[in-house]
Amino acid sequence: MWAFATPEERAWWSGTWGGRMVKSSVADQAVANSHATRDDLERIHQGRQEWATAPDGAFCAQNGEIPCRA
Repeated sequence: MWAFATPEERAWWSGTWGGRMVKSSVADQAVANSHATRDDLERIHQGRQEWATAPDGAFCAQNGEIPCRA
């Protein structure tokens, strides 16, 4: 489980993923394939920045794997 809840953790997560929403190949592909506009991506980025400064902001992600053998 990953958790980002402190101001430092939220700033890091927001900067890492928020920046990717406006300046990355993912952003370019989203626009090229008409999944989003540059304005949409900018709003997502701004939302992440707002979330990072919220005193009660938190983000948790569960990570797991299932090893298999044939």
